[in-house]
Amino acid sequence: MTVRRVARKSKTGRGHPTKEDKDEFNKGLKQAAAGNMTLQMLYFYKYLLKHGEDDGKDKDKDFFFYIESLKFKECSQPYADEELLRRKVQSILDCFLESAITPTLQIDISSACCEKTLKAAQKYLAGKEVVPSIFDEAMVQVYPDLLGYWAGFKKTFTPPEDPNKRPITKYQKLLKSRLEKIDGFQLPSQVFPLPAIPEGAIQAYSFSLADGVKWRKESVFMGSMELSNSEAGSIMGSPTGEHSDVTTAVSMRRPSIVGTRESTRSKKQKTNTRLQLPGIQPTTAGESIAASGL
Repeated sequence: MTVRRVARKSKTGRGHPTKEDKDEFNKGLKQAAAGNMTLQMLYFYKYLLKHGEDDGKDKDKDFFFYIESLKFKECSQPYADEELLRRKVQSILDCFLESAITPTLQIDISSACCEKTLKAAQKYLAGKEVVPSIFDEAMVQVYPDLLGYWAGFKKTFTPPEDPNKRPITKYQKLLKSRLEKIDGFQLPSQVFPLPAIPEGAIQAYSFSLADGVKWRKESVFMGSMELSNSEAGSIMGSPTGEHSDVTTAVSMRRPSIVGTRESTRSKKQKTNTRLQLPGIQPTTAGESIAASGL
């Protein structure tokens, strides 16, 4: 298991929270868990993206983990849909505790806390211990840092003049730029003019991403055999007007026949070797067969 515990650097985005900060932060978290993310919490999310990255941490993941865990806890009521709650637990595991993206552990908690939370979640999914407190210890570990960032955010935050103006994060800017490139993409022309045929080139061309469309060179290779212009053209279907070239090209494409004839000759030569037996006059295999009348 990959644990993402990063050594703390200078507290660039944190502050010392007051009781008012804590009460306001808890209220905003409950509203977000109920599906009502306030404008102030949206700006706080943008603040976490900036200062969390400066501190070497992805505190935005801790933020959403806390909200999703709180949402699960608030929904764990006697009349709730048990199957829906199990799917919620599984989604929290897949996103934050057993992520398919490296690192596996996406939130800033200890390895012991992670293992304990995983065991409790597995028991919940198996129906052994169906309790709403399976993520409580992990929530307790991520909360103090989030509260410190909230205190730092409150000191610098100035409400926008337009109350309906929502903040734009770097991820949204990236998605917007990608969408603009897709919308502004122009299809290439469907007419592709070929370059003029140079002298000595055959009527065939090659294409590559590096060089584009080019006419073939004076000679082409088929396997390990090199063919001339007329031979390559006859094989590829371009008219040459010479039947002898076609015969030559076809014979060059059949080197296995020549090799078979050569091997047959060598076998015949081996059968004519003289037989050396004690007390018998040396003869060839052919002479022995002729003498026997076969």
